[in-house]
Amino acid sequence: MRDDGIGQSSIMREIIAHIKTIEHGFKHIIEAGDSILKDKAQNHLELSINFLDDESYQVRMLATYMLGQLSNIHPEALKLLETKVAEAPN
Repeated sequence: MRDDGIGQSSIMREIIAHIKTIEHGFKHIIEAGDSILKDKAQNHLELSINFLDDESYQVRMLATYMLGQLSNIHPEALKLLETKVAEAPN
């Protein structure tokens, strides 16, 4: 299923492309995050970290949501939320 450098499948790229078109609301971000987190073939922490560096604020919101969901099992996710995300200008 993986076919690029960070393990994004074509379905994953479709999800990301879709959320980039959404201007208002967080519901779509949650739905996309839940969908990605259900895919056990993905390295969710790695994806979240990569999403934090995306130019699109929607993808960075997705990263923040995913890190929050992962923080109870990945201490690194919580650390990123407390540092990188908390200090981000937007």
